Amino acid sequence: GSEKASSSTKKYVAGKDYKITYNNTDLIDKSTITKALDANGLNDINDLMDTSEDGGNMAKVEVYYNKDKNLLVENLFKNGHSTNEATTAVVYDLKNNQIVNSGVNYDTNYQPSWLVYTWERLTK
Repeated sequence: GSEKASSSTKKYVAGKDYKITYNNTDLIDKSTITKALDANGLNDINDLMDTSEDGGNMAKVEVYYNKDKNLLVENLFKNGHSTNEATTAVVYDLKNNQIVNSGVNYDTNYQPSWLVYTWERLTK
């Protein structure tokens, strides 16, 4: 048996190429987070790691949970971004399963929130 590898689909390895951390899973379960990330394409590791023009080109993704408003605030950090502020943010409504805000950092409007998920690029 010969192994065929497609050049278009790279396989990135968790723990080597990237790291995923879940926090505060007593507040919100992993499957709920995963469902929201799927809705935004943020579970597509190949896209997150893709540094081309149309790729995600992400260094880090932080997801905060606002229990009072039942929202996830997803902060996206692009590679090469110089500050600790997110490049972009997506606010996801868990009750209606939809994005309610996108493209702006809404952190201050959605406090208090708990960090529940982090995706980090390990390879440069």
